[in-house]
Amino acid sequence: MSEELLLGSGQGNPPIGQFFPLDQPLVMLGRRETNTIVVPEQAVSRAHAEIRREGSTYVLRDLGSASGTYLNCTQFAGEQRLRAGDVVGLGPGVTFTVRVATIGE
Repeated sequence: MSEELLLGSGQGNPPIGQFFPLDQPLVMLGRRETNTIVVPEQAVSRAHAEIRREGSTYVLRDLGSASGTYLNCTQFAGEQRLRAGDVVGLGPGVTFTVRVATIGE
């Protein structure tokens, strides 16, 4: 068995309850169609944030977005390490919850 980190959408668009596996070394979030996770909300920048895998951890980084990136309701600049249960916010109306799923090998 191994663990996989998932982003589950909370409020806003993409629809609530949709899950996005963080199974790539770099996951891009934003309005641009070429992003790994496309968030079609006007308040979200085209290239809003990224999640990067560093060994067994994941790091969230704001990419200079106009409406800000939040971790657990606190806006931040730079990078923050993600943990299960964290809530990631993109601008004022889009949230994702970080979850850990156990998958079979």
